[in-house]
Amino acid sequence: MPAVSYGMGTVVNNLPKTPGKEIVIAGEQFPSNVYPWEAFAKRTGNTIVRIPAPNGIERGAAWNESIMEAVNERTVLVALGSVHWTDGTVFRIKEISEKVHSFGGYFVIDGTQSVGAMPLNVQDVKPDALICAGYKWLMGPYGISLGYFGPRLTGGIPLEEGWIVRKNSEDFTSLIDYEEDYQPGAKRYDMGQRSNFITLPMMREALMQVKEWGVENIKAYIQELTADLIPELQDAGYKIEEDEFRAPHMFGARIPDGVEMRSVRDSLHHENIHVSVRGSAIRISPNVYNNASDIEALKGCLLSHKFA
Repeated sequence: MPAVSYGMGTVVNNLPKTPGKEIVIAGEQFPSNVYPWEAFAKRTGNTIVRIPAPNGIERGAAWNESIMEAVNERTVLVALGSVHWTDGTVFRIKEISEKVHSFGGYFVIDGTQSVGAMPLNVQDVKPDALICAGYKWLMGPYGISLGYFGPRLTGGIPLEEGWIVRKNSEDFTSLIDYEEDYQPGAKRYDMGQRSNFITLPMMREALMQVKEWGVENIKAYIQELTADLIPELQDAGYKIEEDEFRAPHMFGARIPDGVEMRSVRDSLHHENIHVSVRGSAIRISPNVYNNASDIEALKGCLLSHKFA
C-alpha cells in the first residue's frame, strides 16, 4: 500500500452502508485516520463521535474510559491509534476491541506510532484491520504501508481493479484469460504496481532487522534510556503521563507553568536536538539509534536554568 490512508480507504470500501450509525475516534487523531471516516459518514448518513482528551496531567485512564463509554449499539466502527500520535497516550485496544465487537461494530487500529517498538498480537487484540506506515518504527522507506485484515474483511472489494490483485495474476501466460475472482485473503487489497523493485527490498530488510533485534528488546532498550530522564523531568515540573498509559518509546512532556514553549524550542534547536512539538506537548521519541549521551543532552537542555 502507498499510504496509511489507502489502507483506511480499503476498510471504508467494505463497511456496511447503514445510515444513522456512529464512528468513534479519539480527539486530535492523525488526519489519515480521520478523513476517510468523515467522507464515509457524509456518504452514508453516519455521525463522527470525537472523544477529546480530558484536561489534566494524567489523562490516559479517563480518556480510555470515555472511549469505552461512547461505544454502543449505534457504533459501526471505532478507529484509533494504539498510542496517540501527539504524546504517546496508550489506548487499551484489547478492551476496546472486545466492546466494539460485542455490538457488532468494526475496530481499526493505526499502528504507525507503535508497531515495531511495542508488541501487538492481532490474534489477541482481534482488530478488523491494523494499518501502519513502514517508515516509522519498522525502519522502512517512504511509500509503503502495511496492513493486516481480519476475517470479516479478507474477502472484500479492493480499492483498485488492477490486474495484479486478480486470481492467478502470477501466471503471465494466462493474463488475458480474464479472472472474475480476486487474489485470496488480503493480497487483493494491494496497490497497483506493488512490485516495486526499490522500496520492497528495503522494506523486507527493515522488517528482518526489526525481527532480528526483537520488538521486546527494542522496547526494553528505549525504556532503559529514559528510565532516569522521566522522573527528573517530572521533578522539574514537566507534566508526563503515568506509566500505565504512556508508551515506552514515545511520550509527551508538557512544559512547566510559566515557561514559554518558544524558548524551549529555540534552546533545543540551538543544541541541535530534534524533538517534535505536538499540540501542548514536546514529543520525545528515542529509538535504537539513540544512546545515553543523546538523552543527557536532551535532559541538560530541558532542565536548563533558562527555564526554571
